Amino acid sequence: MAILEARNLAKAYAKRPVVKDVSMSVKQGEIVGLLGPNGAGKTTTMLLLAGLEAPDSGAATVAGFNIVEDRERMRQNLGMCPQHDILYDELTNMEHLQLYGSMQGLSDAEANSEADRLLAAVGLTSKAGDLACQMSGGQRRRLSLAVSLIGCPAAAFLDEYV
Repeated sequence: MAILEARNLAKAYAKRPVVKDVSMSVKQGEIVGLLGPNGAGKTTTMLLLAGLEAPDSGAATVAGFNIVEDRERMRQNLGMCPQHDILYDELTNMEHLQLYGSMQGLSDAEANSEADRLLAAVGLTSKAGDLACQMSGGQRRRLSLAVSLIGCPAAAFLDEYV
């Protein structure tokens, strides 16, 4: 079964096509990269699939949920790491994961357990109590990755994660 299905997705801004007839099928466990020059529509495609932008035409599902009609349930099964960090300078690494865990519907105990697991996975266990504003750019990206994986989403989108 495909974890992500897209058929003929299209999006235009001011009548200028940005995404045109994108179709794909991604099975669970597969990794897909969108490659292309600046302005090719990679980020817009990801925003469409995440339900953050509405497609002009076409359809897609993530984890079996329609990106338009079942957007809330789809987002509960999706992790997203955008190009720019969505971190709060006044929160610690642990507090970020607890916050985003609660947004994913995790109990306090589940969020704490997930936070410990993910901090270890991204090599930030020793920085659990550090404020985001105290961290290097690379550490902030690793925390953003951990945030996108909180709650074990069925799919995760990583935009320009290098």
